[in-house]
Amino acid sequence: MEGQDLIYHYTNADGMLGIIRNRKLWATDFSFMNDPGEVRYVSQELHGRLSSIHNDPSHEISKFLEFLSNEYPDTKTALEHREDRAFITSFSDRDTHLTLWRLYAGKNGFSLGFDQDELLAWVDPPFDDIDDDDVREGRGTNYGHGAAYYTVGYGDEAREEILNELLELLCRSDFTFENNIDEINLLLDKFVSVKHDAYSDERETRLVLRNGSCHTDSKVRVSASMGIVPFVELAFPSEALKKITLAPGQDFQRAKNGVYAALDDGGRGRWSHVRVEPYDVPFLW
Repeated sequence: MEGQDLIYHYTNADGMLGIIRNRKLWATDFSFMNDPGEVRYVSQELHGRLSSIHNDPSHEISKFLEFLSNEYPDTKTALEHREDRAFITSFSDRDTHLTLWRLYAGKNGFSLGFDQDELLAWVDPPFDDIDDDDVREGRGTNYGHGAAYYTVGYGDEAREEILNELLELLCRSDFTFENNIDEINLLLDKFVSVKHDAYSDERETRLVLRNGSCHTDSKVRVSASMGIVPFVELAFPSEALKKITLAPGQDFQRAKNGVYAALDDGGRGRWSHVRVEPYDVPFLW
C-alpha cells in the first residue's frame, strides 16, 4: 500500500520550489527545533536517575552526565563537540494530517512524498568512477554524512524504552565514556525519536544526519521564532520524489498546472515520474 512506502514532507510553496530546483532538503540542528523540550523530555529524566546513582565526579557515569549537560540539549552554546551535532528533517507517514497542513504547508502548500531508500541514495557513497555530474555534485554535498530514520514514539512508554537501553549500557561493568562514545551517540540520537503523547496524531518519522568523519560545516537561515538557525543540506536524486499532494481546498486543475510548470525540465525530464494529486477533503481555511 502506498502510504507504507512513502514518507511525506509538508511545506509551503516557497519551500516546495526550493526543494525542486535544488534537489535538497534542509536538516535543522536539533537544538533549534520548534520545541526544544522534546529532547529534554528524555534527557532530564535520564539525568535525574543517573545523578541518584553516582555523585563521584571521577566516575565514568559522571563523565557522561557532564557530556549530557553540555550537549543534550544545550548545544546552542556548546561548540566543543560540534562534530557530534545531530540535524533533523521531519516527515509523516501519510499526507492526510490536517494539523500538519495547517502548521507547515498552509492554504496553498504541498506534501512531498519520498521513497525512503532513494532519498538516501547519495549519502556517504563511494566517489570512484562517477561520470554523472549531477550524481557527483549530490554526493559531494552529502560527503561524510551518516543518516538514520527514527519512527517517533509518543509518551512515557516510548521514553522508558530508550532510558532502559542507555541505563543498561552505562551500568555495564566494562563501561568507559571514551571507549563507548559511539554507542552513546547512537542511543542519544534516539532522544529525538520520542515526543509527548499530545503530538501522537502527527505520526512522525525523523531523518537524523550526523557528520561523524569530520567537522560539520552548517549553513544558517533566518527564522522568525528562533533567530539564526544552523542547518545542513541533504541532496537527493530526482527519483526519490514520487508524489506531490496539493493542500485541501485548492482549485485542483489550476494548482496542478502550476506544479507541472514548476516540474517542467525539457518535457518534465527528470521529474516525469512524479504524480500530482489532490487531498480531496471538504475543508475551508
